[in-house]
Amino acid sequence: MEQITKSTRLIKRVQQRMALAVWGQKIFVSFCITLGVYLALMLFSRFSGYLSDWFTLPSLGVVVLSIILFRKPDNEQAARLIDQNQKTKDLFLTVTMLEEAIGNYKPLVIQDAEQQAVKIQPAQVVPFVWARRFAICCSAGLVLFLLL
Repeated sequence: MEQITKSTRLIKRVQQRMALAVWGQKIFVSFCITLGVYLALMLFSRFSGYLSDWFTLPSLGVVVLSIILFRKPDNEQAARLIDQNQKTKDLFLTVTMLEEAIGNYKPLVIQDAEQQAVKIQPAQVVPFVWARRFAICCSAGLVLFLLL
């Protein structure tokens, strides 16, 4: 079978970017959940007088929760995202399934995928959108700081 180096490298790079994006999203969701629970319990503590010595490191829960919820995307998910974003009609998804495929079309698929892989940048497929979420986290941290 022919070498599929460019396509495989593209799929792996997109998979890495997807993993980072998913992990960042999980951290953000975990942060929001932890912050909401923490603020609710803190308000309960302030109004009722119970649990006054209980509040220490809430950010540790964010990291632990994000690690628990993290799941690395597989090659098929990365290939499907490339195909969807670049409108290549399941070309890269087919490349990931060539090992089990039967037929004489393999060299044609490899050739098309290698030509397309040169043109595609992983940053186009999985852009990192972090500015808004970072601003939300900073403002929530500032509110928490002002409440303490």
